[in-house]
Amino acid sequence: IDLIGTSTAPITAPPVDTNDIRRWAIATHWPDPPPPVFVDRAAAEASPWGGFVAPRELDPFAWCPSRPWGGPWLRGMGVEPGRRILNGGQRSRYFAPIRPGDEITAVCRLVDAVEKDMKLGPTTVFTTEQRWTNQRSELVRIGFMTSLYY
Repeated sequence: IDLIGTSTAPITAPPVDTNDIRRWAIATHWPDPPPPVFVDRAAAEASPWGGFVAPRELDPFAWCPSRPWGGPWLRGMGVEPGRRILNGGQRSRYFAPIRPGDEITAVCRLVDAVEKDMKLGPTTVFTTEQRWTNQRSELVRIGFMTSLYY
């Protein structure tokens, strides 16, 4: 509870590459072909964005050794009571698009922690907020994640 409002140190992903955008679009649309705007330069340049932009759900931290998903409030995973974890849901709001060359920085903050008695026993529900900005300090994404420890 003392950690509510605290944030992690910023983590910055390597610059997003056009091939990151292409590969992500191919993987997430498989087995169907991805929209041309994500894989074809001419289609991207003819789009309202005037060039490549990443699919909204692109995770520029997917290939990073350190990931910005948690903070000191998360307990890790385990099989003993109080360390079993369940994803309670996620939601995201999107702002500036991610473009090739962007360096995305994430900061994770503990928004709330609530203890409840549930069917599986005593449960702690953590809500975290993750803010992504680019190298121009433009807000790219705000994500909220709920984690249940039981």
